[in-house]
Amino acid sequence: MKYYRPELIVCLLVSCVETPGEQCGDDRYCLAGYQCVTTGEQQQCVFSGTCGDGAKDLDEVCDDGNRVNGDGCSFNCLSDETCGNSYVDTNIGEQCDDGNSADNDGCSFDCQLEIAPACGDGNTDDDEVCDDGNQNSGDGCSSNCLSDEICGNGYVDTDIDELCDDGNSEDNDGCSSECVPEVQVWREGIRSDLPTPRWGGAMAYDSSNQRIVLFGGFDGGIELDDTRIWNGSAWTSIASSSMRPPARTDHVMVYDIAREQIFLFGGFNGSFLNDVWVFDETNRWREVTPTESNDKSPSGRWGAAAVYDPERKEVVLFGGYDGDRLLNDTWAWDGTAWEEIVPIDSVLPPARTDHSMAYDQKRERVVVFGGFVAAADNGEIWEWDGTEWYQAEIQGSDTPTPRYAAAMVYDPRREQVLLFGGDSLDEDKRVWQWDGRIWQEAVPESDHSPSLRIDHAIAYDSAREQTVVFGGLDLEDGNLRDDTWELGSDGWILADSSDLTPSSRTGHRMVYDTIDQQIILFGGQGYNEYGDLTMLGDTWVRKGETWTLPSLDGASPAPRTGHAMAYDSKREQVVLFGGDCEDGEQKASPCDDTTWLWDGASWHLFDLNAEPSPRSNHAMVYDSQREQIVLFGGFDGTDPVGDTWTWNGNSWDRKMAGSSPSPRQGHAMAYDVERGCVVLFGGLDANNAALNDTWQWNGEEWLQAVTEDNSPFSRYGHAMAYDAKRKRVVL
Repeated sequence: MKYYRPELIVCLLVSCVETPGEQCGDDRYCLAGYQCVTTGEQQQCVFSGTCGDGAKDLDEVCDDGNRVNGDGCSFNCLSDETCGNSYVDTNIGEQCDDGNSADNDGCSFDCQLEIAPACGDGNTDDDEVCDDGNQNSGDGCSSNCLSDEICGNGYVDTDIDELCDDGNSEDNDGCSSECVPEVQVWREGIRSDLPTPRWGGAMAYDSSNQRIVLFGGFDGGIELDDTRIWNGSAWTSIASSSMRPPARTDHVMVYDIAREQIFLFGGFNGSFLNDVWVFDETNRWREVTPTESNDKSPSGRWGAAAVYDPERKEVVLFGGYDGDRLLNDTWAWDGTAWEEIVPIDSVLPPARTDHSMAYDQKRERVVVFGGFVAAADNGEIWEWDGTEWYQAEIQGSDTPTPRYAAAMVYDPRREQVLLFGGDSLDEDKRVWQWDGRIWQEAVPESDHSPSLRIDHAIAYDSAREQTVVFGGLDLEDGNLRDDTWELGSDGWILADSSDLTPSSRTGHRMVYDTIDQQIILFGGQGYNEYGDLTMLGDTWVRKGETWTLPSLDGASPAPRTGHAMAYDSKREQVVLFGGDCEDGEQKASPCDDTTWLWDGASWHLFDLNAEPSPRSNHAMVYDSQREQIVLFGGFDGTDPVGDTWTWNGNSWDRKMAGSSPSPRQGHAMAYDVERGCVVLFGGLDANNAALNDTWQWNGEEWLQAVTEDNSPFSRYGHAMAYDAKRKRVVL
């Protein structure tokens, strides 16, 4: 209420611009513009101006001549309708006005009430995955706004019955594609889809697709019509279709480089065949009808030989048997038509079958050796230069004996033609090489080489620089073979066979070679052919689904069991130490204290002065963070031991840790990559009591881990490994 007391009148009269209004009560006067109003028993000064008259009165902030909102002056003339003026203009949607334009103080810059971020407010905040304006589950956004409720997002949505979520939608990894825990099951290693034993099959190397293709042969009862692929480690079969060559044996196959397809001709299946088929990169066979203008093709035959001549871009075919006679005709196939080549001035090789033929890339000519000629084996070499035949003059007296049904291939790494097998009087199992002048022994006969055989298939795998031999008829025992052999720079390796798997055993050790991505197995204890339990000293390599038994040169660890092995990925080698060996009385006792290293091809003895004492049933693992192998415990022949050693690639170093696991044997260790420590569990103590304690080695000391109620039962002789995908140790 606007009024003045009498004592202020002088001030008003002398100093004030405005003149006081009417008297309102005994001692009060209203200001100009106000009038005295009597309400009940009280008198009060009331503003006599009007909002909307266009004149801004004293108690007005603005007056724009109307009483309308939203035009910069409120309907009651008390606000300029600006957020931050301390007046709440509800008529234009303001919820608050705290006199400023700042956020995060309860009233936002646009005069809206601020509510602390929360799940269910409809805004997806930084710590939220979603926010659909409610806190309900099962609608695509979880009740806590942390999941979009999709299986595979890494969040376990228990409200919608998820029991696990490993961040993917794959099965067979412990958590199913429906986010239900999977029962882990063992799967027997799948063997290579090994071709059945046979002879008379044919192989060719497909250089465009880096694979060897095998077709047909004879299994002792029927001719075969299967197609198999060798990829360097395993065989796979090609699904049968109606469009494929009829079953046959003793046909020829070569790879046509110019046309990027495998060429097949002839063979026998009760009839002598002269059809032409090609096999392409799509794994499809297609019969090709020759387009010769003179309507001539080679007669049906078996036991012929063929090679691809890259200089002339044609397949060269020679000889064979057509059911009536031996042949010595020469034919060339250019991809569409046959042409018989009849040299005018040269002498033809004698007619023959089951001969061997290869193309010498260095000397650019076709080489023919041996075969069955005029009721006798033959040991001659004939060569074809694209124009004429001539018999080679063999220098030296050390030559392969006459033979038939051998196999021959050109090895570009050696720049020599290689010959293996065949039926000869001296039962020769050596590999011979021909350089155009002399024969030389390329690979001597050994206990680890293919058995003597005939009618086997051969091809050179240029991608892997290996000669591959498959099957054939074993002349030593009369059986058909299904074994695959590879001849590389280190000699023969049995790459695949129905017999190729480690024998049953216990106490062996295996490690995984992370560089070559293969498993190395050594030793153990098993039964020999007489049924006696004996120590084993064989080394096996498993790559993919196939076991191989490498041909070892030089020394190797003595047969043993209970040893330890670890793969040192920095130095790319397997380290072996300790184990039980047989003493002079065929009793098991700790081997010596030597360290053995496997480099992928052979074993090397690393004899040191300072090494762990001889022991067995110890544990060893590679610490990738510190780039060293850690060894703990074991049995020294009398008592368990509890010492810790590390191997740095050159020497062993004993670690004198303060606290340590008790002496034990039969324990297991694994390196936990995620946590950067070695984990040890269980074992057998000095009182022959099984243990269930867990320890961790951080590179300097052992720390005992907290054992929970659901820890594994006490045990020894178990195995542990680190699962890198799920970042956990598995026992």
